[in-house]
Amino acid sequence: MWRILMGGTTSLERDSQCDGREPSGSLAMDDLIEFVTQYALFGFADWNERLDGLRRSKALRNLQSSIVESEEEVRSLISDLQTTNPSKIIPIPQCGHIGIERCFFVPRKVDGICSWTLAFDLVLLVHGNLLLAFRFEPADGPSRAHSYPHIQPCRRVAQGRIPLDGVPGGMPEKYPAFPLPSSKPQDLFLSMLVSVHGHAGATEAVVREAFQRASRSRRATPFVNALHSLLGTVGDPKATGPK
Repeated sequence: MWRILMGGTTSLERDSQCDGREPSGSLAMDDLIEFVTQYALFGFADWNERLDGLRRSKALRNLQSSIVESEEEVRSLISDLQTTNPSKIIPIPQCGHIGIERCFFVPRKVDGICSWTLAFDLVLLVHGNLLLAFRFEPADGPSRAHSYPHIQPCRRVAQGRIPLDGVPGGMPEKYPAFPLPSSKPQDLFLSMLVSVHGHAGATEAVVREAFQRASRSRRATPFVNALHSLLGTVGDPKATGPK
């Protein structure tokens, strides 16, 4: 079970109590894992639907062995996060922007202040053949330089097995480390989604479709609410696609 109990509190609640944040608004890890799984399955399905047109890219052909290959592999990769960090990347659904050919992500288990938690790596295929990556991470320990939730560039993803040749040789990977509003893993995940899908209803529409595809539409509600809380808005009912 993903709900790790100690004295009647979940791991997320214990993290909040240890780092001074209030536990209210934290979603159970079981629920977050379900959300990540449904989103990943949506991304894999979208990837398969577009794959024929994408095979023209040399970079994608080189990446093929590093991308999940089946729904079963997607589910296994996410369910095994407690013991094994992924060695493959997962396609992100409906992600197409000028200058970005495809988007992928990698969920990772990391040590939290009081227990384990999750971080997320965002991988971008840009200009057809270059790879960039950014990590969305919770706060490090209180005496560390990055003692705040943050996003920063990274050079290694999927256990270091994928070279990120889009990162210039002189580009630092420790700074800038842009602060994020929360270390809660659902907020890190939603922040990553907004970074590629945008707002104006677009991220909400993707969240809802991910659950609708699994015939579990009502399960989207807490994540939509968390999205609105994260952005400080009530959302825009008119979803807009990628630009």
